[in-house]
This record gives sequence, structure tokens and C-alpha cells, in this order.
Amino acid sequence: MDSIQAGLQMMLDRGELLKCLRAFKRGDFSARMPLNLTGIDGEIAQAFNDVVELEEATAVEISRIAEVVGKEGQFNHRVSVPGASGGWADVIGSINNLIGDVMHPVSESAT
Repeated sequence: MDSIQAGLQMMLDRGELLKCLRAFKRGDFSARMPLNLTGIDGEIAQAFNDVVELEEATAVEISRIAEVVGKEGQFNHRVSVPGASGGWADVIGSINNLIGDVMHPVSESAT
């Protein structure tokens, strides 16, 4: 393989990006961009993978809390997703507030 072909392979593959974006949109968190890219292409790939990992961690954590609070009735648990910021932190805060709001009437009725 000559150096031109090798250089082209190190560029962002828009088809691969589209495939990963579509998988992510469907809730498939297994699709990742290759990390062997350089420059801005490498930064795009890393940013995409970081977003997918944060979304996956958030989904797993929310599902865990739903199980513990909703099915087991344990209201002393809260959602915790390290690295969440901005809108993600707002959503997590809202979920935790909802758990607190549900817990408040339950604790009052227990007294």
C-alpha cells in the first residue's frame, strides 16, 4: 500500500460515522468509531465514542435505579453518572428529585 492510500485510510470514514450514528439513534451503544484516526478526525471519533459511553452509562444507571426504586421499593438510591454535565446532569438531577418527591409522601405515611 502506498503512502497516499495509507493516508486516506487514516481519514474519517463518513459511511462508518453514519453507521455508528444510526446505531446510536436506535439505542445500540455497541457501535464505536475507530480510534486510529489523527487530527480533527481523531477528535471527532473520540468525541462520538465519549458521547456513546456517557449515554450507555446513563441508560444503565437509570435502569438500575428504576429496578431498585420501582420494583423493590428502595427509595434511598440515586442516579450517579460520573462525567455527566450540562443537560445530562440536569436530567439526572430531575430523576433524583423525582425519587425524592416519591419518597417524601411514602416516608410521611410511615410515621
